Amino acid sequence: MSRSISSFRMLIEIERSEWIDFKKELRKEDKQQFDKLFSVPKL
Repeated sequence: MSRSISSFRMLIEIERSEWIDFKKELRKEDKQQFDKLFSVPKL
């Protein structure tokens, strides 16, 4: 049997979910920047 390797998009979403509590504490403007930070690698 071979092991599957997660796609980088899945890994980005996993990482984002680990930071969700941190994001909740940010100001609105900072939340927008936080989202941009995670959207760039997908491009």
